[in-house]
Amino acid sequence: HAPYQVLLIRPTWLDFSAQSPSANIIFISRTLLEIVDMSPSESYDICAELNDKGIAVLGCWEHHQCVEVEQRLQVKEINCRLVPAPQDVESGSAVSVDREEAV
Repeated sequence: HAPYQVLLIRPTWLDFSAQSPSANIIFISRTLLEIVDMSPSESYDICAELNDKGIAVLGCWEHHQCVEVEQRLQVKEINCRLVPAPQDVESGSAVSVDREEAV
């Protein structure tokens, strides 16, 4: 089975340029920690990329795992999409994906 990626997309309700952008980043970062096995610094880095680019790769897994992550993120109102991973990417890690190439 080909791996898929979960892409985080900066939601329209989340205004990182608002008065307290760090509170929004912390919310998403903590949510990622609840859902995906990663370090706090990795979670924060993904959120910083989301803030800077409007999109960030959360991770790469088998399709059924991506669907589970997507559903859990959507319950928390975090906008995300599943996309097929590039052919040279292996599944199984939240941080093994080169985010520059994936986006």
